[in-house]
Amino acid sequence: MHFARNLLLGALAYGATACASADLGPSTPNIPPLAFVRYINAIPDTLNTTVRWIDDVAFTPQTFVNVAFRDMGQGGWQGLRSGSRHFKVFTYQQNVLNFPVAGNTTVLKDTTFNFETGKYYTILYTGFTRTGGTPAAQLRIFEDEPPASPATGTLIRVYNLAYATDFDLYMGQGAAFLDTNVVGTTITTDTTYTLNPDNATIDTTITVDTSLTLEIFQRDTIIGHSFTAGELGTLLGSGAAANIGTASQAYTGRALGNNRGLRLTNPAATTTLGVRVTTPNGLAENADFEAAGGTNINGTVMTMWVFPRKTAGSPNSTGVANARESVLVTIDRSPARTIAP
Repeated sequence: MHFARNLLLGALAYGATACASADLGPSTPNIPPLAFVRYINAIPDTLNTTVRWIDDVAFTPQTFVNVAFRDMGQGGWQGLRSGSRHFKVFTYQQNVLNFPVAGNTTVLKDTTFNFETGKYYTILYTGFTRTGGTPAAQLRIFEDEPPASPATGTLIRVYNLAYATDFDLYMGQGAAFLDTNVVGTTITTDTTYTLNPDNATIDTTITVDTSLTLEIFQRDTIIGHSFTAGELGTLLGSGAAANIGTASQAYTGRALGNNRGLRLTNPAATTTLGVRVTTPNGLAENADFEAAGGTNINGTVMTMWVFPRKTAGSPNSTGVANARESVLVTIDRSPARTIAP
């Protein structure tokens, strides 16, 4: 009897030891061949969108959710099990804390695409979903691996998604980018100053006889304001309705320092379309962190995506920002780490 009991206890102990060894031992992840994808929403006349791959969950991006117009899915390029993949684009809608069924189950696009191992792809959802919009809504999926980081300076390209708008895109530099030195400043009496009263497009020269506090006025946000060539900075690229998706897609080398922001102007002119967008400055690497790409970091590769205005009557179409074109800056490649961790 004692023998049988001891035998049973021994068997249980051996089993526990075997299980512990299996659970605590090293494991080898089974990572399949991957492609790398990112998603950009360029649809101006509907709700935010969500991308769902419906053929697999593992090794599939789950972060392209609630992507706003003029925005990119979280995380940029994400690993995706390569091969023929089936995915859908849905609308996304939240009313306070309620997610209406119709706003979150409507399928805008349903497609299958063969993503090849080791390649990078950008998925653009562009055009108009409403009847009569030109061009009609479409998914553009294209191979899009950024070039190697340059040793010095940056590489920048301009991608035109602005539909009906002709434009030149400049990267401004220096103090002329803004009307500066007047924010909350008490100025001296009996001194002549040039001001922009009531957001006028014409400067006014006045002599101040009493103390006065001024507030900043950004001339480049007023449609039709004319700049000098020096104020405009560097011309990055141009676009027209006829070349949507094909304009200035080649990366071009640019010097550092043009990091004050972006301006859209009428083509071959110096009059602003009232658009100003801040560019990322980036962060140099140190012993603890890799470099974060930006306009002042050597080796950065970037794309300036030019978008149209939001369609009147569509969700979130009100406000000056949505009534004008805009630019999204993506860091396509940050410089490689050179400092050992």
